[in-house]
Amino acid sequence: MIKKIVKNAFAFCLGVFITLLFIEISLRSLGWYQNNKNLFTKIAVKNKNEVRILSLGDSMTAAGEKPFYPEELQNILSTSLPNKKIAVFNEGVPSFSSKEILFNLEKNLNRYRPDIVTIMIGTNDWGSVRYEEFAGIKSSDFLSNLKIYKLYKFLLKSVQDKLIKTLKSVQDKLIKTAFAVPENVNLIELGNDSLKRGQINMAKDYFEKALQINPNNDQAYFGLGMVFYNYGERDKGVSYFKKAIIFNPNNYEAYIKLGEGGGEEVSYDKKIWYLQQAIKIKPKISQTYLSLANVYNYVRINKQRLETLNQDLQTDSNSYNLLLNKQLLETLNQGLQIDPHSYVLLMALATYYVEENRITDAIASINKAFISSGAKPKPLDIQLLAELYKSQGKTKEAGEVLSLVTKSSGTLAKNYLTIADILKKRGIILVAVQYPMRDIFPLKIILKDTDAVFVDNERSFKERLAKYGPEKYFLDRFGGDFGHMTAEGHRIVAENIADLLLKQIFKVKK
Repeated sequence: MIKKIVKNAFAFCLGVFITLLFIEISLRSLGWYQNNKNLFTKIAVKNKNEVRILSLGDSMTAAGEKPFYPEELQNILSTSLPNKKIAVFNEGVPSFSSKEILFNLEKNLNRYRPDIVTIMIGTNDWGSVRYEEFAGIKSSDFLSNLKIYKLYKFLLKSVQDKLIKTLKSVQDKLIKTAFAVPENVNLIELGNDSLKRGQINMAKDYFEKALQINPNNDQAYFGLGMVFYNYGERDKGVSYFKKAIIFNPNNYEAYIKLGEGGGEEVSYDKKIWYLQQAIKIKPKISQTYLSLANVYNYVRINKQRLETLNQDLQTDSNSYNLLLNKQLLETLNQGLQIDPHSYVLLMALATYYVEENRITDAIASINKAFISSGAKPKPLDIQLLAELYKSQGKTKEAGEVLSLVTKSSGTLAKNYLTIADILKKRGIILVAVQYPMRDIFPLKIILKDTDAVFVDNERSFKERLAKYGPEKYFLDRFGGDFGHMTAEGHRIVAENIADLLLKQIFKVKK
């Protein structure tokens, strides 16, 4: 009898083990097929004389003025290498971090079969969460390498989240059923709560019901504006924000939304007016001052490109620029009076000082942001501080600050090294491209044990900016000393990449 029980128990355990093993093999096989399915198609077939380059990155690769640098790179290399067929593919995506690039890497490699991959990343890399972390899987877990375990943890977390959302949805329905005509404020609160949880249709129903009860409810108009504005229909959202102001001239939230975004039909002088109104109504919200300063800064840098600035056509250009400078500085200082330790306001002030070549003031503002705000310094801001020290000849201080970049860029370093390892195993050349104006040193530290080659954009951009100014190369200055590039800026990056490839990879002698 005992032997039979043991035998049955063994058979059961063996069956469970074989089943789990089958599922694990199936998951891995499916994953391999998804990553390598182009092997079975003609999509990836290329000529013997063809060189394929895949460019990966964020908005610095796939935004600004066209043509972007990957397109320029193809033109330059095609001219310089007439005996080769050059194909450069741009898979840059605005707002992408190294996490998304790594997640899509195998798919892109299998799709394009590149010989060379260029990557320019880093600005969006702070606070990224991988799906294993979302599911509560620690890197030290014994089972973390098993696909079936990851699937179990991920499904469990997804089910838990789905259950929570379902319970909240049922709760909302019960509330709606319990009160035939609930108070307007309750409908607004329910609409806002639904909006936060991404339940767009439910939020829209709540706000529309509130308007049926009270057609003059400015909060309902504002809520509908948020529904449409945040989910693709900006012009419709703007119309609701304007209605909110009509029914309540003190709805500062509507003024802020119109000033921060407002759609293309809202001119920049009107955006400034909206934000000024919001400040008059609620003067103690520091974020509004930052939004107003950003508009002033954008207008100041791009005034020649903005057709809506009729004032610029009627006023002397230098006088208008001085006015914008004064308004920008006053706005930032007003915001800092409200919140003297605001990290974002202090960094915005530093950016202003950089543009005005007030380097000592910029350094002081950044250091204050790092020390007094209590916020963790962003690596991009740390590197800006190092660049400013270097511009003053303070190499010791610059080196100390640059060391902080590598210490605070753990997510980027980890993902970058994984990318480098994947490319090495496939025999693909990694070209690590640094942002314009920035030191190549941190990238070289991160990738020092890899086969990567590096493109330094610092000197070429600094030389040109000193000669022609930033407006020729940058559309904005979101990075402090650099921003999204004009067509001329993209061309310089392409030239720097091409120069490295021709010398180090293709061995072309000029």
